[in-house]
Amino acid sequence: MNCSPHQFSARLTLLTEALTHVATICHQAGLSKNQQLRVELVIEELFTNTVRHGYGEDCDHPIWIAAEMNTESLCITYQDAAPAYNPLTRPINKSPYAIGGLGVTLIEKFAQPYYLHENGRNTLILTFQLSAD
Repeated sequence: MNCSPHQFSARLTLLTEALTHVATICHQAGLSKNQQLRVELVIEELFTNTVRHGYGEDCDHPIWIAAEMNTESLCITYQDAAPAYNPLTRPINKSPYAIGGLGVTLIEKFAQPYYLHENGRNTLILTFQLSAD
């Protein structure tokens, strides 16, 4: 299964639409409900951070989500055109009392992320291993 990039405007009001798109990808890929919730949680974190921090506010700048699947994994490609920023190199705040900074930990718990910046896009390739829940 391959899913060509779907573009969303960077508006928090469109988060539900983006998550519906991701849910459709997960359903087509045959993921369990638990696997689907993990994928959705990661995309929600990325989408929200792109709007709030990458672009600075709701705007019409793009966010792209695409997917590929094989028998062992689902690969989601998440892209934005915000200023270059690799969230995987950010120091991780492990304090249970800190606000923020836990998104990278969440992403790395549920997926194998890989970041690159090319053609003016931040690209996170997220590989979710398929396993029997």
